[in-house]
Amino acid sequence: MKLLFKYIPVLVLVVLAAQGCYKDEGNYTYAEAKTVKIAASIPDTVNILLQDTLKVVTQLTALNTDTSAFTYEWILYESVTPLTRYYLGTDHNLTSKIVNAPGRYTLDYFITDGKTGIAYRKSFVINITSVLNEGWIVVEEASGACDMAIILPSGQVYHTVYSGANNGIKLPAGTQRVAVVRDRVGAQKIYVMSPNQGEQLYYANFQKLNSFSSWFYATPAVVKPQEYFIMGGSSERLLNNGQLYSFSTNGPGVPKFGLPPVGTHDIAPYEMYSVRQGCVWYDNLGQRFYKQDESYYDFNDFPAPGSAAVFNPNKIGKKLLFTGATSGSDVYNCLFKNNEDDSLYIYKLELTKTDVGTAIDALGIQPELANAGSYVMSRKLNFLYYTYGNKVYLLDIPAHTSRVIYTFAPGTEIRAMKLYYNSKLTADPDNYNLIAIATNEGGAGKVYQFPLAATGAFAGDTYRNVYTGFGLIHEITFKRAP
Repeated sequence: MKLLFKYIPVLVLVVLAAQGCYKDEGNYTYAEAKTVKIAASIPDTVNILLQDTLKVVTQLTALNTDTSAFTYEWILYESVTPLTRYYLGTDHNLTSKIVNAPGRYTLDYFITDGKTGIAYRKSFVINITSVLNEGWIVVEEASGACDMAIILPSGQVYHTVYSGANNGIKLPAGTQRVAVVRDRVGAQKIYVMSPNQGEQLYYANFQKLNSFSSWFYATPAVVKPQEYFIMGGSSERLLNNGQLYSFSTNGPGVPKFGLPPVGTHDIAPYEMYSVRQGCVWYDNLGQRFYKQDESYYDFNDFPAPGSAAVFNPNKIGKKLLFTGATSGSDVYNCLFKNNEDDSLYIYKLELTKTDVGTAIDALGIQPELANAGSYVMSRKLNFLYYTYGNKVYLLDIPAHTSRVIYTFAPGTEIRAMKLYYNSKLTADPDNYNLIAIATNEGGAGKVYQFPLAATGAFAGDTYRNVYTGFGLIHEITFKRAP
């Protein structure tokens, strides 16, 4: 979207000394202040969206002045406490893509007379707003590289929002995860994880802030970032190649990750947390759960289970397929497959209790469930959604039965599935009542939104919205307003 206006206001520029403000030495040479007028294609105050193009067409009228020696500068800076000045152009007209963070800026247009040294200035107020404030982030791949798009709450879709903010540079092929988290002071952070690379983006404009190696005192030998967590307070955690790294933001200086807990582990990328138990993780190698204190990062055993326990979290002996929070306070359902690959189970952990292992549901063998591409746990009912082939299934955990609740067109590949929750708008009726599903259909990427009925099925057995025009989708995740 470009800014075009039907009117051409005539503005009189302020005459400035070309050398700015210096100490008064009392010895002056005066030059006659010629009048320079400018016609501009924008008003004094402009509202523009981040990543749109700002165009300003000017026409000068200089009385008794030779304009052949004029030089031009367009400089943008924050209106309040400017720390950096951004040089946008050196022509008498301006065409510049806006990539600065949202906020109120001043745009100065300088004209300097090379013969007399006199400079003229005209200032504009530029209010930058962002389409990146809130919406579904979509990681899409085309031509061997990935970029990011965003689906706004209005339904409008913006593509190339990552490359547009990073000088045309794209993400590596196979970029698989975008983690949107909030730290202990409420600041929003975005971490992007690719097969062999990780980076942090600025939440307001998606510009790259730093890379994986800068997160560590000593970079791990294997770079394979999987997930980024902020749980319960001041500690932040990164899962890389099955190893869990932690740091606290309470100390002085810039925190960095050190070493993972002692031992050989392969931690599953699912977070569980309660104030009572702290962080809880599943180790795929040891086939067991560990506790981890909020401030001390060693892995610890759970206490020996009492008579009320249904299972011992220190001894599971099964393969974890998925973990998700469900209805209730700090309650998690964990889907397991036995080591013989012939039985499935749901283990329930209630982390507010002393004995956390409170239920086991034996599901028998359900091939579609065991080999699903995506899982989503209901936060309102004791149900699990999963995808296999071109179908979406619903598992009624207490009944131990599954059924198909939606079938896409033949040949459709389901790429991702996520449950919607907007923590900024806790009264949003769609919270935990809408599922987004990304598909690949004949080489074209699509994102569907399915509202949930009170029964847990898709309302009306169909979707509410579908968004098209994407490449191969690797990831979808919702970004709330900061």
